Amino acid sequence: MSFSKRFALSFPFLVFSLLVCSESAHAGPVRDLRLEAGRSFGHAMGDLIRHEIRFALDKPYRLEQDSLPRSGSLEKWLDLREIDIATIEQEHRTHYKIAVLYQIFPSIRESESRRIPGLPFRVYDENLSLTFNSPDTLITVSPLIPGYIPDAGITLRPAIKPAPIPVTAHWRILAALCAALIPVVGYAAWRRGLLPGLRSRRMPFAAARRELRRWRNAKASAPEYRNALLAIHRALNQTAGESIFAHGLEGFFKAHPAFAPMREKTGIFFRLSEQIFFTQTETLESAVYSVHWLEQLCREYHKIERSAG
Repeated sequence: MSFSKRFALSFPFLVFSLLVCSESAHAGPVRDLRLEAGRSFGHAMGDLIRHEIRFALDKPYRLEQDSLPRSGSLEKWLDLREIDIATIEQEHRTHYKIAVLYQIFPSIRESESRRIPGLPFRVYDENLSLTFNSPDTLITVSPLIPGYIPDAGITLRPAIKPAPIPVTAHWRILAALCAALIPVVGYAAWRRGLLPGLRSRRMPFAAARRELRRWRNAKASAPEYRNALLAIHRALNQTAGESIFAHGLEGFFKAHPAFAPMREKTGIFFRLSEQIFFTQTETLESAVYSVHWLEQLCREYHKIERSAG
């Protein structure tokens, strides 16, 4: 058989063997190498461009992180800002994600296509070190300033001041609302005796009423009930300007005749106070005259002091 015939018969096997060997050599320890990039057009000076390079390595191969380029200038028009590496470990492989951030710098004077070079990296095991590159990327870059304008002819405009927002109408509405609200708040404060320097010092029963609201459900033997009694005693003492006892009630009513209608209920109050503080027994009278009754007594006193103030 001639050489040409033998070559013709063996040629398909030779091609097949070369393809298999080439594919095996190309694969190596790196699996599924791919580049995920954003848009390839519409870029201008100052733009940030993000790429993600993903691949997997057969174990025991590892990525040599020091083989990755450092931050800095890659081209006259392109800077490498940062690289971030994330890994996922599996039983037989390690998956890598390399996030790369580029930035375009002002050496672009006309619209053109530019190439972002692939990222080089090395992988290694105990006996071998191999170098790979991610795919290159082509992008279209446009200048912010037309190329026919020289640098000397570029004039920076001053910063534009923000447009003023008319607020006069809003201030007028706010002023009207405040003007309408002041009398309401003032009246409520006056009703509660909360206006300092006006009536709060001359309306001690208003303060006593606020204290009694906290002890409405107190029993006669409870400390809260005694506190309610003390609150009314303090209001009487502040109104009289001295400590008032049962034997001095007539002098109190002569000095403050506006409270004379309260003579009978005030006498009951002092008898009730004596039973609670001195006899230490829960009498029928203390059971009948609850904190609610004390609050009603205080409310009547407050009504008189407000009208007499």
